[in-house]
Amino acid sequence: GFNELQLSAADLLLKGGSGLVGLPLSAGLRAGAEAVDRTVGEFVVREPRAAALSLLCNFLGWFGGVVEAYICLRLMDLPAGWRLAMAIETFALFFNNVTFFIPARLGVLEGSRVLIFGVLGLPPAAGMAYGLIRRARELAWMGLGYGLLAIFWPKRHPRCSLPPRGEGRVGD
Repeated sequence: GFNELQLSAADLLLKGGSGLVGLPLSAGLRAGAEAVDRTVGEFVVREPRAAALSLLCNFLGWFGGVVEAYICLRLMDLPAGWRLAMAIETFALFFNNVTFFIPARLGVLEGSRVLIFGVLGLPPAAGMAYGLIRRARELAWMGLGYGLLAIFWPKRHPRCSLPPRGEGRVGD
């Protein structure tokens, strides 16, 4: 499946293996990971429909990335097949999850695409172009979201008005 590499890495980490960086897991980190695993397992048992819907939404989001990769490959006049697009997105998902702690994945998004394209026998420059296209798309959606937030937030949450002069204002 598309998450085999991620699941192998997670399995290695959760079972107290050496992890991706060669360091053993601390007891606290292992206990926290086990608690998360238990909580997720309980949620799946308690709310199977919600868990299935969450999994479906996650898959559809990932598959949207596959479609985007396929379209970009076609537009860049590169060999575009669904298997190649799936491979690109699978490896990209792995890099995204491993580097989740880097704010906005600055540099990771573009650099990982260069690496992925090179490993898959595609021009690394096309990987950079693809990474920049992805970044532009993300920025466009963020801009739209912030714009809508700026328009609709004040209507639903009016700003607190200052009390009249002389009624509790500092400096009166």
